[in-house]
Amino acid sequence: MVDARGALKEANRILRPGGEILIVDFPRGSLAQRLWNEDDYDPNEVACTLQQGGFNEVRATTIERGQVI
Repeated sequence: MVDARGALKEANRILRPGGEILIVDFPRGSLAQRLWNEDDYDPNEVACTLQQGGFNEVRATTIERGQVI
């Protein structure tokens, strides 16, 4: 299992001040999740995990007809 919070904390640590990170995921209930039986997140969980990883300005939204976070 991936340690998402630990990975995000490390990404936050190595980013330059003012740096940005883009994370793309398939939300729970998406076609990708149904096809591959992935146990993914919803946008609120992604935002919360990013904040726990130390990111301050967080935006997690779905795009592409709700199929991608």
